[in-house]
Amino acid sequence: MTNNRTPARELVEHDVTSLYQHFATTAINIVNEGRECHSQLALVKMDDAEPGKVAHLGFIEPEIVNMLQKSSTTKDFLMLLIADLLAGDKISPSAPFVPDAIVHVSEVWVVTRIGPMPADPQEAERKLSGECDELSDHPDRTEALIINVHTARRSYVGMCPITRSGSERRAQFKPLRQGPTIGRMTLHQDTPHGSH
Repeated sequence: MTNNRTPARELVEHDVTSLYQHFATTAINIVNEGRECHSQLALVKMDDAEPGKVAHLGFIEPEIVNMLQKSSTTKDFLMLLIADLLAGDKISPSAPFVPDAIVHVSEVWVVTRIGPMPADPQEAERKLSGECDELSDHPDRTEALIINVHTARRSYVGMCPITRSGSERRAQFKPLRQGPTIGRMTLHQDTPHGSH
């Protein structure tokens, strides 16, 4: 039985993979049905007795998630909020559970480059933007669904590309990336976002 008030625990690989596959598949189906995939922030408490099974699930209002993705400043605040929620010490005692993971799903523009990138996420974003004010204006951009599974210790990131043919958009499942992932929208113990 799962104790809903226990602090977030680090998830095993099966938990992370199960969450990623569920949220990625759901988002892909939405895009492939011709609908817009609205940004989501899901708070997840895993079942202690059964790996891969969700015991409790809650969502942050989509309007709030969209507001927190509008600028560099609000994105930084979003990541601090995620870190605080996973720390559990700032969650109201009346909240139904302390999350073990927070899954962030969003449609984004992605620019991929080969070569060294600055360690500072804001500098890296400026480098990728080039002469463009926004990544959405970059000539080498592509659409993708990004699924971040945030835990108290780190973030796992998966990207499912979206292709266009005329007015039709198709998203394709890609496996969760293995290994460390660094960026503005990730948590790590040794970064400001990950230090509680």
